[in-house]
Amino acid sequence: MRFKVAFLTIAMVAWGVFLAPAIARSDSYLFKGDMNYPPYEYLDEDGDPAGFNVDIVRAISRVMGIDVTIELEAWRHVRKQIEERKVDGLTGMYYSKARSRLVNFTTPQIIVSHAILLTKTRRSRVSRI
Repeated sequence: MRFKVAFLTIAMVAWGVFLAPAIARSDSYLFKGDMNYPPYEYLDEDGDPAGFNVDIVRAISRVMGIDVTIELEAWRHVRKQIEERKVDGLTGMYYSKARSRLVNFTTPQIIVSHAILLTKTRRSRVSRI
């Protein structure tokens, strides 16, 4: 089974939503992400945000001259905060139609594939979906 993962990086979100305001003023934008989704986003041994998504957000914010704060928390808290519009952007999130009504997704940056693996003795008990 293949799932498209659309990562909301600051470059793409900034272009569509935040770029003009960021250039006009020097506000800091708050990006949140999942604290336990390695290698994409996680808290390192010092408790600091780390991972692929975090690195991309930081690199693009430097190039664009935008001040960004990145905080990683339990995903359920992040989801609640984005729904309450307390967050300016997300470091990444799986795409779904329901979620697309809440946030603007960019073109997927990474395709993540998932598979269910069973031993041959168990395979006969699982029907195809």
